[in-house]
Amino acid sequence: MGFLDDIKGELFNKLESFVESQPAKPAASAPETPAPPVLQYFVAANGQQTGPFNAEHLKEMAVKGELKKESLVWKTGMPAWLPAAQVTELSAVFASAPPPLPGAAPPIPPAS
Repeated sequence: MGFLDDIKGELFNKLESFVESQPAKPAASAPETPAPPVLQYFVAANGQQTGPFNAEHLKEMAVKGELKKESLVWKTGMPAWLPAAQVTELSAVFASAPPPLPGAAPPIPPAS
């Protein structure tokens, strides 16, 4: 039995030194959570459906006067078209738009 014990011990030592020589594996990172879907809105302009537009584009439209609080908007999940001012997610769009200049004429709507 001494010979087999010697071989077992030698194999164990070789295995142990092999395992110790291997680089440590980095800890498994948590799986990435998918990005939330980008909300896409449609806007009614001159009796036509336009879009879809993301929130950044809607901000630009509001600054230019192309999107107003009264403008009808719709996105997936909404039962009907609503004035933009009634859509909670769009409150930031109007917060970033400057008010009209005093005494300035209202913006001219695009030609249909």
